[in-house]
Amino acid sequence: MAAVDAGGNQRPNPLQPPPLRLPAIAVPVVTMSAFVVGEDIGLAPYAYVIVDVTCGLQNALQEQQRLSQRGPLANQLDNDPGYLDGLHIAFDIEGPATVVWEFGAPHCQTLRINDRWVVMIKISLKENNLAARMSSSVRSSLAMIDQFLQTLEIDSKKSEPVFVHAIVRYRHAFLPENTTLETRAACQVGSLVITSAITALTKTLSTSIIHALNPGPGSYLHLTSITEPTCRLYFDFPADEAMTIIKDFRLVFGDAIPRSVQIDLANLDAHYYHAQNSQSTPKKPSTFRKSLHRARAVVSKMSLKKKNVE
Repeated sequence: MAAVDAGGNQRPNPLQPPPLRLPAIAVPVVTMSAFVVGEDIGLAPYAYVIVDVTCGLQNALQEQQRLSQRGPLANQLDNDPGYLDGLHIAFDIEGPATVVWEFGAPHCQTLRINDRWVVMIKISLKENNLAARMSSSVRSSLAMIDQFLQTLEIDSKKSEPVFVHAIVRYRHAFLPENTTLETRAACQVGSLVITSAITALTKTLSTSIIHALNPGPGSYLHLTSITEPTCRLYFDFPADEAMTIIKDFRLVFGDAIPRSVQIDLANLDAHYYHAQNSQSTPKKPSTFRKSLHRARAVVSKMSLKKKNVE
């Protein structure tokens, strides 16, 4: 306890050691979110899974104090937390699903404090077509059996949930280069044949979808629902895929989407629509133009040689 003088002021207790000043280190913070476009709305079932990796500060002793509510936290040292290097992400699908496509770089060279790295995957039901594995002479005779097995398989998948596990491996700047660390995260997608309920729309999912679709500072878009990180890897989204994701997100969640997110989706939709319409295949020059270009090049070389001779 602190000593109290005659005036009622507290003085530091000389017998009590000063509060421990604790350093913090850079660590990856992995957040996963997903939504399902199910068979119940007349579409082939599939789901989008977004992995949002940020670089934050961690101090194990401070976190332990906070959780145990021991009182005021010790002062934080103003130290260099380092950075994360050589990051790599891998996915493990648990359940009857397979990855259709993956957007975002599976590798990230460096993540510093408040940096962001987003990866998105699209998954669909795993096909197990028996007839396709047989020779052509056997396929026709097994067509009815295959159809029956597919019906049983789809029925069983309706009650089987899907989990997506993300494994992020990385190095820390303060550790030897041959020391690899690992952090894991999991996301329960649920059944792929049932569309996500409106209650599945969380703030994490809303911000993650905007971060994933954000084309970067070169687009000059003003997105109000997110805070721009200091540095990040931006997707090189094909315009048609980006607009499909926006359409699916609106289809699933509708009026439950927050207004700020709706405004950002409208701006992103307009951006990708313009990008799609402005894409044009460059015309190949005609044979005559190619010949003329070669002729001019030859004449230029001959003129240059003549000048050198003179």
